[in-house]
Amino acid sequence: MHRADVLALKAAAHRLRSPRARSWPVSRRQDGARLRRRGRRGFTGAGAVTAVNDDTDASIPGRVLFQLRRVLLRRPVEQAQAGPGKQYAAAAGYRVAPVDDVEFTAQIVDVSWVHPMRASNLPGDRASPYPLVGDPDKSDVNLLFADYSGLPNSRIRFGRQAIKLDNERFVGDADVRQMPQVFDAVSVRNTSIRNTQIFAARAWHVRTYFGNRLQTDTTLLNVRHQLEIGPSVGAYSYLQDQPLIHNGTGYSDNSNRITGARLEGTHQDSSGTRWYYTAEAAQQRPYANGDTESGPITTGWRSALPGRRIQRN
Repeated sequence: MHRADVLALKAAAHRLRSPRARSWPVSRRQDGARLRRRGRRGFTGAGAVTAVNDDTDASIPGRVLFQLRRVLLRRPVEQAQAGPGKQYAAAAGYRVAPVDDVEFTAQIVDVSWVHPMRASNLPGDRASPYPLVGDPDKSDVNLLFADYSGLPNSRIRFGRQAIKLDNERFVGDADVRQMPQVFDAVSVRNTSIRNTQIFAARAWHVRTYFGNRLQTDTTLLNVRHQLEIGPSVGAYSYLQDQPLIHNGTGYSDNSNRITGARLEGTHQDSSGTRWYYTAEAAQQRPYANGDTESGPITTGWRSALPGRRIQRN
């Protein structure tokens, strides 16, 4: 092998091991304000993670969890005299190496607004001349949990944790926000049945992306099976006994149950185009004296073309 080829292989391997996470802009419009989130960075001792790490890196012990985000909020041109709002968020923690099938993870998060604060972070504040952005200005414990993996094909997690299920439509960490949503809960993930993943959890507190810590009695059950040929199919049931979510719903008791099913897969046609498709149906009903209404039924399709993505819901 020529020396140039060797150097090229080493450079490619270095890029794969690089601890730097990708950065990308995410745009959201809220109360007439354009939010542009940039400068997102994160790393561990072995690769990139988000502020609320998931299970994709659970096999790599003894590493640092870190993320730094910078947010610049620009108002529409006709209101630009107010100037942009600036905000920073940092999450730092550590996951220790497992001892006797037990592994501990801890992480803190800090969200800081740059003053003068050209935004309002009070939920429901319609009087402020600035854009409404619900990210709080505070520090908090973001993750604090223990994992036990001593049972076959199972992982039990106890403590403050992020829970992200399927496409995160119903249960997720709202990672586009600066303060992720996390749960004080016990969760179990099992893969004893071939090509099947079973997830169950019971939560007693939720820390919302507004920074509030609310009492809840939530039970989550999610089952997903990958067919030998074709898509994966799944079913779920989420029971939320939680009268207070936030002040913007208009309901006196927001307790509800959500039951649904989901199909997801890919298909490559004769032209070489790979299509991603998903179909989902879900129903929301009152639960534990809640006064919520029925939820929508969702179907969708998406094509994955070079340099283009098409999605319909």
